[in-house]
Amino acid sequence: MKAAVGNAIAAWIRPRRQHLGAAALFAGVLILLFAPVFAGAKVFTDTATQQGYVYPWAAAGPTAPFALQSDQADLSMPALAVQERAYDAGELPHVDLYSYGGGYPLYADLSTGQAYPPRMLLAWLFQPVDAHFLFTVAHLWGAAWFTYLLLRRFGTRWLPAVAAGLAWMLGSWTTGWMQLAPVVVQSAALPACLWAVHRAATRTTWGSRVLAAAVLGASVVAGHALMGAVTAGVALVYYAALCVGAGRRHGPLSPRGWLRAIAPVPLVAAGAFALWAVALLPFAAAAGGSARAPLSWADMRHDQLASWSALWHTLWPASPPVGLNDFNTLTFVGLPMALAAIIGLTCRRPGAALGRWLVAGAAVAMLPGPGSWFLFHVVPLMDVYRPYGRLAMYLGFGVVVLGGLGIDRAGDRVAARLRAGRGRMPRIRRSWFVAAAVIVAANTAHLAWYGVRNNPPLAPREAASVMPDTPYVVALRHAANGASGEWPGRVAALSATELPGGP
Repeated sequence: MKAAVGNAIAAWIRPRRQHLGAAALFAGVLILLFAPVFAGAKVFTDTATQQGYVYPWAAAGPTAPFALQSDQADLSMPALAVQERAYDAGELPHVDLYSYGGGYPLYADLSTGQAYPPRMLLAWLFQPVDAHFLFTVAHLWGAAWFTYLLLRRFGTRWLPAVAAGLAWMLGSWTTGWMQLAPVVVQSAALPACLWAVHRAATRTTWGSRVLAAAVLGASVVAGHALMGAVTAGVALVYYAALCVGAGRRHGPLSPRGWLRAIAPVPLVAAGAFALWAVALLPFAAAAGGSARAPLSWADMRHDQLASWSALWHTLWPASPPVGLNDFNTLTFVGLPMALAAIIGLTCRRPGAALGRWLVAGAAVAMLPGPGSWFLFHVVPLMDVYRPYGRLAMYLGFGVVVLGGLGIDRAGDRVAARLRAGRGRMPRIRRSWFVAAAVIVAANTAHLAWYGVRNNPPLAPREAASVMPDTPYVVALRHAANGASGEWPGRVAALSATELPGGP
């Protein structure tokens, strides 16, 4: 019996060794990167930094420079605390009464992902600081994993797909924004959505379409809904292109043939809405009262578009820690990956067109010019989405796709030019693999260093690091209900940077 079970396990593992190896490698890199947190010595949260700028904790003075990721402490951490308390009481977290000077509808706020199952599970099982860390690590791993799967669907070898996964997982956008839970989910959602629609276009089964609908809907409800809607829209356009391309393989399409070819696209979109209606309907009901009001084109053009330096920073990043303008347009995924993307630009193979359109489309959309004007005036909700510089995420991912294809293409060229000496081929292949692996490892190390420099330092795992009780907080709590607790919420917290004489 044991032998039969062992043989069955071995038979299952054997054809999946490369996938399992990639998954383990991504996990290993994350364990190394966050080793102090996994060991229990540090916490992954900006509260230790941000509380030095928010009263009543600011009375003790700041312990570190102000960090651009302050929303994690101001919004995400309190929302997790409210969510945990609601689950402990057997309720859904409908409202946060402690934020925005009187409260706001937490479940339908379009940015915290209260209906996203992974967030719900982690908030139920763990304290907010641990739930936040595990949520972040899971989606960093997901960003690498789905990028790897997407590149493998494009027919690349193992190493180029792994290189692409590592570059996206540790790229400047993903690591720069990883403290912000509503945004880091998009780093995983973008490759996941593209992988799901590519799978649905090639398998053409109802199961693959339902999976695509589930993933696209999740991208909207998992975090920042506007960013998720853009991600889902990009994936649907790609799905339509794949469906039309499949239909045209047998000859030109008639008008009826065009309709037949793209019919799965609205079905998947409708399925996404139906599967996630429990969150999307409250979103729609609360959208009218959202604080994010539409802008005029004059206001958008004045200070919400990206600068041309964002393109240069794709090759060479701004010095860390970056300022706000550069923070919104992070595109750097490593110089080797950017150079490999130049090779990928010239490829005629699956995935190359996607990479080119992501790079060109995002650049045209986020920079001043007719592209951003068209996007603002024609595409729904793009008068609310801002700043446009955050579309740099799609440009960076396009570079990753082209870079993975470029590495694969470079391997093809090296093998083709040296094919004459067939007796040397095994040694040549080993040398190429080792050289490429060293470059990928160096790029990974550089991206990890850059990401650490762009984030606030890890704080000691102690009560003083996460909004500790002060005499003022204790007095307020007892005055309110006579109760005590570890997570007081956002009671009477005021930004010290907005008060006269504040730091």
